[in-house]
Amino acid sequence: MGRHERTRRSAHGPTLTAMHDLLRPSALLLPSLLLASCSITVEATSDPMGEDALELHDVHEGHGEADHGTHEEGAHEDEGAQGQGSERAAAKREAQRPQLERAVELARRDLQIAEYEASMALEAAGWAVEAADAKLAVATERLERFGALERDHQEEESQMGVDRAEDRLVREQQDLQGILDIYAEETEARSRDEIIRRHRQSVMFAERGLEMAERAHALKVEHELPARQRELERAVREADQALDVAHDRRSKQELVNQRDLLRKRGALEDAERKLDELDREADA
Repeated sequence: MGRHERTRRSAHGPTLTAMHDLLRPSALLLPSLLLASCSITVEATSDPMGEDALELHDVHEGHGEADHGTHEEGAHEDEGAQGQGSERAAAKREAQRPQLERAVELARRDLQIAEYEASMALEAAGWAVEAADAKLAVATERLERFGALERDHQEEESQMGVDRAEDRLVREQQDLQGILDIYAEETEARSRDEIIRRHRQSVMFAERGLEMAERAHALKVEHELPARQRELERAVREADQALDVAHDRRSKQELVNQRDLLRKRGALEDAERKLDELDREADA
């Protein structure tokens, strides 16, 4: 009830004091209601806006309490949302950890395998260089031996065949001439013609043998030995080129190893960096 209405009643009915005395027992029974109600001073006034001002004051107080409660609830909701977001981020990080740890381990194993393969490849390239160098040494030795010993020996051996053929021809010719001298006065000997025929045939064979020995010697000296010389020289050149190729391949293998190991080390560093970032996020 507003103050304005209570003032009108005091002018036409019982006084405010009398009403207070009548309501005293009821007031003793309602202490909680009086404590919960707003403290309003009842004054007799003739201001018609007093009651409206009091009601407006009560409304403002109610809105203030409502706004304060809304802000507190909003703050709690924000804190709850932040907490849930942090929990989700932590759960996501923990879900990523096994994958990142596995990536680090795989990168480490890949690096170990690459180092092992690089070592084997470089060792094989070194063996290829050694083998090529040995082949070059053998080819060079054969060429030098051929030029210093074998060629002269084969030429002499071929010439000896020619000399033997010439000697045989000379002996066969001498034998024939001796037979002719012996049987020059024996015109009636029955074996004369046969013996002379055989010696003449031997001379003919000796002459053919000499021709063949001379042709073989010419073939040996003019074709076979020079061809052998060229073959050995080509073998030396090819062995020298093979040695150069082996050296180049070993140099290339070193570069390939450096490139592959650099990639593998970079992959390992990237995997470890991602895992470290995850750990830092978890510690933050």
